[in-house]
Amino acid sequence: MNEAIARESAIKNMHRIQKIQLIVGLDLDWRDLSFDWDKESLEFDESKMKPPTKF
Repeated sequence: MNEAIARESAIKNMHRIQKIQLIVGLDLDWRDLSFDWDKESLEFDESKMKPPTKF
């Protein structure tokens, strides 16, 4: 448990680029969603949402 807390603290103290490098190193398909922040988004249509199948 103490190792997990120490690792979490170490990650919290990392710079953003170090965190991204860590994630990409473990998950090659990961994509930074902030790249899309400056792009125009599509209108949200709530009618197209599916109801939940499980609760």
